[in-house]
Amino acid sequence: NFRVLNTIPEEKTKALQTCLILKEMKTSEKVISSIASGLFVLRPSFLKQKHFSESTAIKHEWAELILEDDDDMLPTMRQLMLSARLSRKYFHKNKKRIFEDISVLTLNSSIELESICVILKYGGANILRPDRDNYHYSYRNDVHFALYDIRNKSQEDSVYFLKCLDKYSKLHRLFKPKFVSHFLCGLDNTSFDFFERYQHNSS
Repeated sequence: NFRVLNTIPEEKTKALQTCLILKEMKTSEKVISSIASGLFVLRPSFLKQKHFSESTAIKHEWAELILEDDDDMLPTMRQLMLSARLSRKYFHKNKKRIFEDISVLTLNSSIELESICVILKYGGANILRPDRDNYHYSYRNDVHFALYDIRNKSQEDSVYFLKCLDKYSKLHRLFKPKFVSHFLCGLDNTSFDFFERYQHNSS
């Protein structure tokens, strides 16, 4: 009853994917995208099961290893395992992904920023890309966050662009790309509380 997918599926087949099975935890785009999607992130031991069920999958989550109190486990990997479980619980409780109904404006481009946009999309976000010569999106009320990679100096410093940077800086909603991955890899109750309050205030 399992269908094996070697890559994260496109939108039309995403409903078929319920879990990501990893030989080891890592902070790759695929893993963090799966965490954003609220999928089960499981150990290979799950493959011995004949059928998928939520109760069985929980026993094979990477987060289960945290309970074994492994002193050799890196703190970053421990936190990543916990984040995967918390995001999955968030998805099942709220019936939506963590960035659902959030619009994110990208102000420039870079390899890292494009990777972060992939993660945001699988987390349910709507990615907005303004015209290079017209930053009219900067004045739309339904834009919640703006991402800007400060290391990319190729962006033309137009008046509209600078106004956009200034606006989102003053609103404390202008972030570097790493903000997204750091947020997802460090989820705890405090993080979810901040995000849920933000969603409520912006609706």
